[in-house]
Amino acid sequence: MRTAPSFAAKNFAGQAGTVLIVFACGLAVAAGIKSVQQHDSSLFVTVASAGTIEIDRLIAQGREQLRQGDPDAAIVALDAAIALDAANARAMHYRGAARMQARDYDGAIADFDKAISRDAADFEAYRMRGNIWFLKRDRDRAIGDYNRAVELNPHDAISYLLRGIYWVAQNDSAAALQDFDRALAEDPHSVEAYLQRGVLYEHEKKFDLAFADYDAAVRVSPYNARAYTRRGGIWLQRGPSEENLNRAIADYQQAVRVNSNDPQTKGQLRQMIAMKELLQKTKTESKAEGRTDSKAEK
Repeated sequence: MRTAPSFAAKNFAGQAGTVLIVFACGLAVAAGIKSVQQHDSSLFVTVASAGTIEIDRLIAQGREQLRQGDPDAAIVALDAAIALDAANARAMHYRGAARMQARDYDGAIADFDKAISRDAADFEAYRMRGNIWFLKRDRDRAIGDYNRAVELNPHDAISYLLRGIYWVAQNDSAAALQDFDRALAEDPHSVEAYLQRGVLYEHEKKFDLAFADYDAAVRVSPYNARAYTRRGGIWLQRGPSEENLNRAIADYQQAVRVNSNDPQTKGQLRQMIAMKELLQKTKTESKAEGRTDSKAEK
């Protein structure tokens, strides 16, 4: 049963509706590329005609350009493939992903609509279209597409993860936690699922559970800067001891090593180092005062 959200909860949900949505779209594009790559290796071994060879070549070219982050070039190649076969669901799927990456959301929806009409089992298309509806703030259509993706493939961890992010934006923590749990049950190496669930726990002030998830994210992906900064933040939540501060600094230092182009992390690290220096100075002065008082008593 949902309750009226507090100001903090509204702020948390608002963050999910902006930063997390952008992540969801990027993840869905990458996942769509990966899944169709896997299909390509087995489904299109036999070539029926020279036309099919050219279509497959153009789709492969578009797929590679999309992987390299060049959606405009990908669209050119996929346009050519679709010109040769206007009913090709794969080409529509890829062009939808390219248009999504290029932020042509209406064009992407049109392509995913066509891909789904030609292949009703294309759960990745539902998943990616759901992210676009989410970006366009059409939450009813978004959850409809996420639900359909899960129905078509109940073992797809990414669909659960993205639906969990949707529930965070809806301020439904219980539903979000259930989906993040299921995402990790399907893929115990999903770094993003650990991070998203950790953020949810942290918002609910369940710091030990949040720490466990961030710690798991670090173990699964030692080169993920966000995992280190989130875990570092929990060390600080555990109290202002020098030991906790040292561990937080170590995590932020590692985050900077992984991603040296993040000015925010660098700034936070400098603040923690300054805090440590102040703490050490205070301790030194306190000891000196203690020795002075002892001599005065003698």
